[in-house]
Amino acid sequence: MHGTTNTLTIGERVAWYRRRRGLSQEVLAGLIGRTADWLGKVENNRIELDRLSVIKSLAEVLDVSLGDLLGEPVLLDWTADTGTETVPALRAALMNYRAIAPFGGTPHSEPPTVAVLRKDVGALWDAYQDSRFGYVTGQLPDLLHRAQAAADHHDGDDQDQARRLLGLAYQLTATQLTKLGEADLAWIAADRGLAAVRPTGDPLITGSLFRSVGHALHATGRYTEAVRLTEDAAGYLEPHLAHASPALLSVYGTLFLSGSMAAARSNDAGTTRTFLTAAEHAADQLGNDANHLWTAFGPTNVAIHRVPRRPSWAMFRWPSTSAPASTPPVCRWNVGYGTPSKSPAPTARGIASTTPKLCCSKQSSWHPSKSGTTSSAGNSP
Repeated sequence: MHGTTNTLTIGERVAWYRRRRGLSQEVLAGLIGRTADWLGKVENNRIELDRLSVIKSLAEVLDVSLGDLLGEPVLLDWTADTGTETVPALRAALMNYRAIAPFGGTPHSEPPTVAVLRKDVGALWDAYQDSRFGYVTGQLPDLLHRAQAAADHHDGDDQDQARRLLGLAYQLTATQLTKLGEADLAWIAADRGLAAVRPTGDPLITGSLFRSVGHALHATGRYTEAVRLTEDAAGYLEPHLAHASPALLSVYGTLFLSGSMAAARSNDAGTTRTFLTAAEHAADQLGNDANHLWTAFGPTNVAIHRVPRRPSWAMFRWPSTSAPASTPPVCRWNVGYGTPSKSPAPTARGIASTTPKLCCSKQSSWHPSKSGTTSSAGNSP
């Protein structure tokens, strides 16, 4: 019911969906272990509903998604960065039938060379890490079209490289759409990315795309499935770790960080500790904080995830539920949803850091000036 409830508070949305389901306050409150008096205060905005676990329970009972209940706005303001085409244009790019049919990609005057495509993909990932979300959204449709054209046009090693870059473009699309609350579209983007990379057999880019699948599951409250994905993805990557590159170690470790948050949301303390220990081991092998393949992974990132905290929707709240947002909310836990933002984040001692570059260095191991890639796990694209 996007649009119908966009002007309502979260409590008013609970009341709206409760009535649509034909439930009384007493029944709904009882199903989540609360009192009717408490629910009445929530629906009348006298109590702030900020516990994510409670919101998730309400969404499950009401048979709606977290996004429906939270009423996340996905409208981006038009700016000089975004232009006048944002999420709808990106949705149209993902629903382009030529990307899945045997007709070839969208025609272009001349498909880009691998070198040009690598530079463009890297630049847009860097823009994402600079929090230029509107710009990234506006540029992604054209990047997807050109990357698809390159993958269709080139052959041999150039085609494999173009497919890897197409996979990374889809991963950025999935990451951005998750941040905008478009989890279903993010799932499509991640699926397309995995399909694009599959012919190359590249575990590095495949593992990186698994992160986007996990983020989409996490964003829709499917925490148990996100935990299982982490275990399956780790099992897929483990045979390639004997001579792992820093990029592969970073992807492997970041998977566990994201998985640890899903396990924590599932109230699975044992799995949370296991995942954090695995991430710490990968960080120790890496040896320092880095940004290989835009993971912003290292000992500091692991330490941040070890800081005990109570998950609450207040950490993820949009600036307003009644007005469009020009950028998504700054989230102190962004590290669990992909690439961290550069806003100050808690350090291992819980003190706001004044050096966010420790968590998000712009020195990516995949540099636009590199002339080529290989399919081995020891090289990033």
